[in-house]
Amino acid sequence: MDIHRDTDFNVALFCLKVMQQDVKKENPLQFKFRAKFYPEDVADELIQEITLKLFYLQVKNAILSDEIYCPPETSVLLASYAVQARHGDHNPSIHGQGFLANDRLLPQRVTDQHKMSRDEWEQSITNWWQEHRGMLREDAMMEYLKIAQDLEMYGVNYFEIRNKKNTELWLGVDALGLNIYEKDDKSVLLRIARFLMIIIIIIISTVHRPLLNIGLPLLRGW
Repeated sequence: MDIHRDTDFNVALFCLKVMQQDVKKENPLQFKFRAKFYPEDVADELIQEITLKLFYLQVKNAILSDEIYCPPETSVLLASYAVQARHGDHNPSIHGQGFLANDRLLPQRVTDQHKMSRDEWEQSITNWWQEHRGMLREDAMMEYLKIAQDLEMYGVNYFEIRNKKNTELWLGVDALGLNIYEKDDKSVLLRIARFLMIIIIIIISTVHRPLLNIGLPLLRGW
């Protein structure tokens, strides 16, 4: 098997599918290439360094943009690993007060909820950062992901749905099944909808829109 030839074919096929889409072509199109499936155990499944780096960047961005909810205390700890991954060991003679001022390290929600100055946040992050001395960049990214994978919203894909009362909700799909979340707050789990494996297999084997066509009838009556 020629891996490079197969890769070139897949890329060409992807480009063909993109060109066939009915999208406006007046302006340049921007694409984001992201991991489709979240590993259940990052330590076992993320082997290659480039895969680790790209997935780390994706998860970090999801946390900072609040796509993945993260408590304030955990956000500070994760920020310290992010700093270690980017800047290496803390050096007081180089990394003085204000060094992290231009780094995006915490979700906006966290800084808005707590009455702390930028310097106080930086000091909290630095206190943890100093604990990571000697940690390699790849190890810091891995530690970040080990913590992130335990967050409730990690690995969940959301779809807008309505129940029989026409109430807007979120249908969360993850490796374990389906959950229902409040429309205004994805961190509020309203109901756990775990189904038999045979039903999950049917859903996974269905393409595009039929996913919701099968899933929604199962949610009726609650």
